[in-house]
Amino acid sequence: VYEADAGTSAASPVAAGVVAVLRQKFPNSTLSPAGLKGLIQKTAVDINKDGWDFDLGYGAIDARRAFKALSKK
Repeated sequence: VYEADAGTSAASPVAAGVVAVLRQKFPNSTLSPAGLKGLIQKTAVDINKDGWDFDLGYGAIDARRAFKALSKK
């Protein structure tokens, strides 16, 4: 049994929202969809400090860190 606001049911809409906000500022001409995905993966907070894992993926999305990384490009 999972907490009410946990898992992919909660994470997917948050991830979609982060992508939508980043896309408003940085269109496809600035960064490809694959590039944006990679950036979000690289800037995620690695919860277990061991890279990608089955339970947590790349970790928690850090929207601020992703935005700052894109702003430097």
